[in-house]
Amino acid sequence: MKKIVFAMLAVLAACRIAAAQPAQQEKRMTPQQRTEQRIARMDAKLKLTDEQKEQIRLFCAEFNARKFTPEERKKALAELNEKIASVLTAEQETIYRQMQKEAAARRKAEKAKGQSEVKKDRKDRT
Repeated sequence: MKKIVFAMLAVLAACRIAAAQPAQQEKRMTPQQRTEQRIARMDAKLKLTDEQKEQIRLFCAEFNARKFTPEERKKALAELNEKIASVLTAEQETIYRQMQKEAAARRKAEKAKGQSEVKKDRKDRT
């Protein structure tokens, strides 16, 4: 009887693990998908022209084609943001800079939240 219960629990655990994996794979986007998502977000707030969208696609494609160390990536991302800002009107650039500040604040809050959850998990283990 114990063997049957143990076998059923093992099968149940395997099914749960298998069911969770497709959800994790769906979250991973290709660089092109991230670029299109970024352009869609920007277009919603900045009302980009078709020419601006195409230029931003080119800038992002150049960025995505290269491999970076973490230090180089930070610098290259700043350069990418400057290139994008260079094709925007003054009004669009102001809004774009505000979007960047909001995104940075969200990332910082998520990072802090993640760290506090890790600390909480560590306390729960002890």
